[in-house]
Amino acid sequence: GWRRVVCDAKSSYTWKIQVYTGKLADRHPEKNQGMRVVLDLTEGLRGHNVTCDNFFTSYQLGQQLLKRKITMVGTVRKNKPALIA
Repeated sequence: GWRRVVCDAKSSYTWKIQVYTGKLADRHPEKNQGMRVVLDLTEGLRGHNVTCDNFFTSYQLGQQLLKRKITMVGTVRKNKPALIA
């Protein structure tokens, strides 16, 4: 499976790890999985910055992180539905 890790960029200490083992056969695809993963991994953090790729980056995630005093930098897909005006 894939590992999702949150660590401190200066110290390289790990904050949290989440292992993705694949979809469960009897479940429907999860909506907003990327946002859920980032919110889970940043639970308990305040005053930090999160860097993520375009699978995780969304406007809604940015808003949720700001409520926790966390900033975000990430790549964005040009065709992501939430960003098309």
